[in-house]
Amino acid sequence: MLVIDVGNTNIKSAVWDGYRLIDCSSFSTLNGDIENDFESCWLTHTSLIRKVLVSNVAASQVCDRIKQFCKTYLDITPEFVVPQKAWMGMSTRYQHPGTLGVDRWLASLAAWTLSRGSVCVVDVGTALTVDVVVANGEHVGGLIAPGPDMLKASLVLGTAGLEIDKFSAIDRFGINTVEAISLGCRSALKGVLREVEQQLDMLGISETTSWYLTGGAADTVRGLIPNKHIDSPRLVLEGLVALGLHVD
Repeated sequence: MLVIDVGNTNIKSAVWDGYRLIDCSSFSTLNGDIENDFESCWLTHTSLIRKVLVSNVAASQVCDRIKQFCKTYLDITPEFVVPQKAWMGMSTRYQHPGTLGVDRWLASLAAWTLSRGSVCVVDVGTALTVDVVVANGEHVGGLIAPGPDMLKASLVLGTAGLEIDKFSAIDRFGINTVEAISLGCRSALKGVLREVEQQLDMLGISETTSWYLTGGAADTVRGLIPNKHIDSPRLVLEGLVALGLHVD
């Protein structure tokens, strides 16, 4: 089975044989010649690919290219997953489940399937999203905040002559502009995660919840999460695999 996670910045994919990971890859969504990436990553495992599942939060043009490639080279029509009100024992309180980002839904499904207890999924990419599923499988909601790059970009965009390539990991007042912005952005992210901890306290599950960290910018918040966590860089892909095997 081939599973594909199309994000705003990167396309992550993996070939699985059952629950056994065979190969994985990541390349830029913005690459103008992504078909070459498809070919180099996927065509070496055609004997194992009988199904293609896709999570997409990017432009529809990328999906069209994936569809065409799969049809031409694999003779398979890929399935584009959409969130459901209830599936595989997990349900959501979201008022309109179709508006819950499919990447959030799949990451939550994967974490809860792995844990079978209360989970908190922190996904750090263009945005920082947090989703909580309680032990009985109910997705009780979450939050969406600007991710590290979006925070940085908002300052750079609104301030003439300001440039910053990356954050500095500091825990004191900055003594130059880069350090000051770094501390400000890290403090904003830390505040978001503290709010999550308070919400878990209000639900009475803060002591029993497993935290999962995923996303391309996960490194920027790793030291800010208030509790021990599980690094899960392929959580969305694992949700696709669980879904694909369950359908079978």
